[in-house]
Amino acid sequence: MTLTDPPRRNALSTQMRVELIAVLERANADPGVRVITLKGAGGFFCSGGDLGAMPPKDRGEAVSRLRQIQVLIELLADSPKGTIAVLNGPAVGLGSSLATACDYIFMTTDAIFSFPFTRLGLMPDGGILHTLASGFHAGVTVARN
Repeated sequence: MTLTDPPRRNALSTQMRVELIAVLERANADPGVRVITLKGAGGFFCSGGDLGAMPPKDRGEAVSRLRQIQVLIELLADSPKGTIAVLNGPAVGLGSSLATACDYIFMTTDAIFSFPFTRLGLMPDGGILHTLASGFHAGVTVARN
């Protein structure tokens, strides 16, 4: 799977979350799929949540967004398939959460993790508090360019 919105550095818009969930559900149910890879287009893994859509209009929208994120992270973390994040650039905020929910992370030498939650006045989401506290859910490999 490729996150494809390079002008916005592959920010996770509502549409992108819905599409990722649908693809992951199909891949997890497909006996022909053995491994799921997740990467970003345009030299950026993922810039995180869609800040242009924040703050939510109301409580219902906020709850819906958090539920989508929960489903997305659980589909990766609990997948019966092997999951691999390929970081070919920065993974920011929720992008870091996506990567650390995978079984393995392959990183190019220019890939970084960034956690700007507190600078933005946000609570870390996407399970990152768990995956970081447990020393990453994933194995990490740095690929030399």
